[in-house]
Amino acid sequence: MVSKRNKGDEIQMSRIEDEVCKKIQARAAVGKEKYGVTMETAPLSKLEWMVHLSEELMDATVYLQKLIEIETESAHPRRDVCWWCGGKLIWQADHDKEDLMDEEGIVTHLQCSSCNASVEYISQGEDDE
Repeated sequence: MVSKRNKGDEIQMSRIEDEVCKKIQARAAVGKEKYGVTMETAPLSKLEWMVHLSEELMDATVYLQKLIEIETESAHPRRDVCWWCGGKLIWQADHDKEDLMDEEGIVTHLQCSSCNASVEYISQGEDDE
């Protein structure tokens, strides 16, 4: 897509900017169909426009928070959720790894509050990392 700012001046946009422009045009068509007016002809006061913007930004913030949680979860999976049933894992005890397997580190014992599955997390010693 080529945009003109002044007569004779053309700006070549990137593929990404082209996609955004297409989406804006599609949203404008949906808005015209749904509300029967365009942004230019909508009979709203300045305050009503500010309220609409505030609501849209709150929605955007909710979407952003969801994406942050998804990204955080993929980078740092939760360790308090049972792999079998999705129930909450409850801490039972910690033991020195060397007491159990002659290595340094900690063994954490958890139990699922729903299905009673038992889980052990074994931390690596400094030499194992």
